[in-house]
Amino acid sequence: MKCEMFLRRGHPGIESFNVVIRRSFEAGLEDKYCSDLQFKLTLQNMRKSKESDSQTCSKMYFVFTLTHLKIAFVDLGIGYVLNVQVFVAELICKRLSKWRSVTVDMYEIAPIPFEH
Repeated sequence: MKCEMFLRRGHPGIESFNVVIRRSFEAGLEDKYCSDLQFKLTLQNMRKSKESDSQTCSKMYFVFTLTHLKIAFVDLGIGYVLNVQVFVAELICKRLSKWRSVTVDMYEIAPIPFEH
């Protein structure tokens, strides 16, 4: 894909256009657009194609989006919630164990067996 725009030398918008264009190329928007266009053309010409579906689709560039990664983010959120619950439960157990007073009677300790 080729994009051209002609501006005079010293135009105040050149730097901002260059930044936007550079960032879009770095983000892979050009590759995604070409991949989507190729996939659309492949679907339109699927009946004419003699290759199998797996051969046709294996050559394409695929980008994960937030909809694809939604399950991972949901699992991450569930993990955070469980982590906080376990942490609070540990704090409560620690507080309860400090408040309880445990008395231990003094017994004579028997010698450890097999100690020489």
